[in-house]
Amino acid sequence: MVIKPDFETFTGSTKMHQPVVKFPSQEEYVRRLEQGTLIEMENELSQLRKLNARGDTYPAWIIAPIPGCQTSFATSWLLMAKSPFSIENIVFPTVADRFTIDIKESVELPQGVFTLYHLPATRIENPFGNVGELEGSRLQKLAAFKVEVPRCQRTDDGEQTELDIMAHLQVSDALDNTSEWVLDENNRKNISIRWEVTSQTFEAELDALRFFVAPRRSEKKGPSHRSKLAFDMLQHFQPEDPEIINLLAKYRQLAEPHNPVHKIPSVLVQKFSDFNSDHLAAHQGLGQIKNGLYFVNGCPGAGKTEWNMVISALIQSHFTYGTKKRVLRRLVTGLYRDVLAGADFVATTPVAASGSFSHFFHPEIVFVDEAPHARELTTLIPLAYFDPVAWIFTGDVKQTRPFVNDCGSAKNAEMKGLKFNPYTEQLRLSTMARAVAADALDHKLLVNNRAYGNLHRLPSAMFYDGEMISGHEEESMYPPSTAFLKEHLEKLLGRGDLQENRLVVSFASSAEQCHRSSFWNPEQHSWVIEQAKCLLGDSKFQSVSGTPGNIMIQTPYSTAFRQYQAEVKRWPEEWQGRVQVLTVDKAQGNQADVVFLDMVRTTSVGFMDDPQRLNVAITRARQAEIIVMHVRMNYRQAKGCRRTRYATQLWADAQAHRRLVHLQ
Repeated sequence: MVIKPDFETFTGSTKMHQPVVKFPSQEEYVRRLEQGTLIEMENELSQLRKLNARGDTYPAWIIAPIPGCQTSFATSWLLMAKSPFSIENIVFPTVADRFTIDIKESVELPQGVFTLYHLPATRIENPFGNVGELEGSRLQKLAAFKVEVPRCQRTDDGEQTELDIMAHLQVSDALDNTSEWVLDENNRKNISIRWEVTSQTFEAELDALRFFVAPRRSEKKGPSHRSKLAFDMLQHFQPEDPEIINLLAKYRQLAEPHNPVHKIPSVLVQKFSDFNSDHLAAHQGLGQIKNGLYFVNGCPGAGKTEWNMVISALIQSHFTYGTKKRVLRRLVTGLYRDVLAGADFVATTPVAASGSFSHFFHPEIVFVDEAPHARELTTLIPLAYFDPVAWIFTGDVKQTRPFVNDCGSAKNAEMKGLKFNPYTEQLRLSTMARAVAADALDHKLLVNNRAYGNLHRLPSAMFYDGEMISGHEEESMYPPSTAFLKEHLEKLLGRGDLQENRLVVSFASSAEQCHRSSFWNPEQHSWVIEQAKCLLGDSKFQSVSGTPGNIMIQTPYSTAFRQYQAEVKRWPEEWQGRVQVLTVDKAQGNQADVVFLDMVRTTSVGFMDDPQRLNVAITRARQAEIIVMHVRMNYRQAKGCRRTRYATQLWADAQAHRRLVHLQ
């Protein structure tokens, strides 16, 4: 059954396919996901090959060896390079990219002539970016790389000998004497970037799919019985005669953690006692798992990861007799107790788990946290290679979704020299998002315990059909720390009786500035910085528990992020520890007492009219939120001037509730 008909519209000679929620057959499931992934992989590898073929070179300076980063085989060096301007339309490495560096310089020594090609490298944060005495210097504007250089080189005689080739090219002997450095044409070297043309993620995804559907040799192990049941079920979410898994019966300590016979650590018992009605309902549902698949969707601040950790820790806390088993269980229990006390979660990525890891590790339960962020085939990896009692998927389909490159149209793809992918929207629909659309969720967590000051109201109305409610009663909605911030916002607003600790601030004269295909807004930046400093300097600014309050500065753009980050790093260490600067796309999973959301743009909405991205942005605050946005973010210019769909709701809601502040 297909909930939405698979109709097709034509763009030139290329068909655009609407995503399927319930697949009518396994063949259709395989065809769409395999072909879509192959096209995505082909385009990515094609782009990398084109980059390598271009052979772009960049001016660079080999600074010095990095202290404490030498092994028996290689020495790590700091290399600083000039990155291209945005108008040059050149792709430049980020911290997440995989590449090597060629140094276009040969060194002639008595042992021979040596070159430095294919050096493993990583992009790192500029170590001098926030050094006060270097402010505005050329050094701060360069991109930094950590480059691994072999200690041994092959001589003309074919012998391997230890040689320090980089010593003949370096600017300095150490990294702490920047005042003596001279970066000019005399010591400049040219480098080129060689991108690694591999796609481990796509290959792991396709291997998982083929593990289920491709013919196998008789000696090769195939998917387990439970894996087959789960794979069949997730295609359409309509099992005719499902096998029911009862985790509460299998793990009695999970069913009755308060029973002293199970000897559950008190910290776990207390955390279980703190579960709200939604948590308890999801816990009870573990007794009725169909074909090993269990889906729990949770709103922001609902305690999804905490629920995962408590359930997994309770399962691990089973008390057994026998000395060795008892010691082992005690160690495992101690580990989970420490994890719960000091960390948010412990995880491996599905791709990392697809290798030999699956041969020696046999989990009883697999939790797929943030499942809506994973592509469909990524979630197949733990189904293919593990044989647990159950797979538990948690996350929020209303927030992030899988990333897929999108050319927009066949014409745009052709202009970029890429293959148009008619299955882009199918790849963007995660397994968990399909489960939601198919009404196949097992439970929802809709109680927001994070937000005070009625901050839950707006995102609940915009994204959750009003179903997300606060975990705080009316009398506890404004504890003293939140009441203080309410008064602070009322001073900015110029009136009292604020019903919600959220303001929208608009500057009539602010203007965005473009820098390397990204943006920042100097006037909005300065105002946010002053407001943050004002709060940090006030001893009354506290968390609900009474500790010093903390702040998050969010922005959609990398240039604005870097500007805020550079400013914050100049502040006293005590203040720095209370402030986090994040891009909107990195904000999920984080929270703060006060959140400043600088939307930056003044000519259009940009990409901030995306509901998932906007939902993440306005659900990070615990006690107060200030959104800085220009009136033009209410409109988009594509196909004529039109109202935005989501960003304009922020503005309209603030205007309707008199929470809109106009500044010159």
